[in-house]
Amino acid sequence: MKKILSFAIACLLLTACSKEPGSVSGNVYYKYNNFVGNKPDSGAEIKMYSLADGNQEVTYEATTDVQGNYKIADVVPGDYLVIVKSENTTALVRDILMQFKENSEAVNTIFGVDLKAIGLTLISMMELEMKMDEAMADAKENISNADVYLKDYYKYSDELKEKEKKLKESIPMEFQEKFGLKGSVAPKMEVKVITVEEAKDAQSNIDFGVTYN
Repeated sequence: MKKILSFAIACLLLTACSKEPGSVSGNVYYKYNNFVGNKPDSGAEIKMYSLADGNQEVTYEATTDVQGNYKIADVVPGDYLVIVKSENTTALVRDILMQFKENSEAVNTIFGVDLKAIGLTLISMMELEMKMDEAMADAKENISNADVYLKDYYKYSDELKEKEKKLKESIPMEFQEKFGLKGSVAPKMEVKVITVEEAKDAQSNIDFGVTYN
């Protein structure tokens, strides 16, 4: 029985090792302005984490060239959590956290951090920001009653700060430091799960759009 089991394991290992590797390639860019249009996000970092391994070590990584192109060869077929960090654009941390939340199962597998519960908080924060924008717009349009609208603006602003504080307290500091999420603004990131197939190239192009500031 032991011989049969050992033979079966050996066959499985041989099959896994005999798989022809795949690759991942693409282009990362952002919108410079309406006149210039898109520019390559040179220096953007691409990191791949194997969902099969389930540990925090980067399995594959690359940096985009001056044209924003990258290619990672000899990738073992399988599922990966891919995190691309922009070199030239920024975003609100809560927008970045929403991406991590949308891939919470993979994030939990790799980093042991459960972000499923932060979804409602992130949505309520976005709603408060919209209310702030509306209150400020109303204040500008109604100068004579601007104080009323500005009072609402600062009320929403205080609520937003309180929610952001509680949100940060719910996320492990180690995770925030790892991805530079301790502040309110950070380099834009694209977080997603991809599947690399045997002997195939997985195309993954990233449009980071306009920068936050």
